[in-house]
Amino acid sequence: MAYKANSTNSHRSFGGGARSFRLLPAFLASTSLIVNPVFAGDLLPTGGSVASGSVSIGTSGTTMTVTQGSDKAIVNWNGFSIGQGHAVNFVQPEHRQRSSIA
Repeated sequence: MAYKANSTNSHRSFGGGARSFRLLPAFLASTSLIVNPVFAGDLLPTGGSVASGSVSIGTSGTTMTVTQGSDKAIVNWNGFSIGQGHAVNFVQPEHRQRSSIA
């Protein structure tokens, strides 16, 4: 990028012209994913629906808790991602502590 002084006043300008302004939106969009990862994906699982059994799903702040109230349960998720600084806790009946995520 060329630096040049404007001869009519003391303001300085950078070369690039209209092309620089056309690239600006693409640059800002790409850097927003780095600066603010919220737009990069889900931070907690989404769309949990109970297909079988007894399950409650609750969220408090950055933590989701999935509590199973029956011996067997099936939960279908639209998306299952856990972002940095977030957590998902599974609480199951004590005599059946096994989870399968498929």
